[in-house]
Amino acid sequence: SGIISDNQGRSSGLVKSAGGGDFVKIASGTHSGTNLVMDNIFTSTYKIYQLELYNCVNDGGYLSMRGRTGGASGTSYTSADYRYRTYIVYKTSSSSTTTGESSWADDHVRACTWGCAADYPDNFTFYFDEPQSTSYKFRARWNCSENDSSRVGHGIGAMYLATSSGTAFTGLEFYENGGGSWDTGYALYGLKV
Repeated sequence: SGIISDNQGRSSGLVKSAGGGDFVKIASGTHSGTNLVMDNIFTSTYKIYQLELYNCVNDGGYLSMRGRTGGASGTSYTSADYRYRTYIVYKTSSSSTTTGESSWADDHVRACTWGCAADYPDNFTFYFDEPQSTSYKFRARWNCSENDSSRVGHGIGAMYLATSSGTAFTGLEFYENGGGSWDTGYALYGLKV
């Protein structure tokens, strides 16, 4: 385990350094239910956070996201201050197409365009830059798969919250927009810069 550290002058191939360091797993697990709430996950220890949602099945509707404030017993931020844009490129049997979602004043982020069935689960990678900072707006960028039986695709997205300065975000909430149950695995990592 570890990262590639040095390969110069070595006839045996790649050399790996010891594990640990500046890329640290903070939380991981599985979710099955309505709202996936992760509180007290953002601290000043890390500048960048990477969240993986994998084998995500939410065939009742699209995946939504909100930031949370308040630490261990946080509250979802539900004011209409979310500004986001997604761009999805996909291929069907007969055409290649683009689509996307956007809003300038929503109470959540629409992270993808469609839901996904159990045999075509989606995967997401989110990046959050200093979410606990009171100097910057809460913001994120992500990429995702957008697949089902009639199309294969890939999406990207970006968002920020038009909040006043001084709002520190300490957690996240994900949910299926129709309020239904959904499943995913997740892993959150912190990156020291």
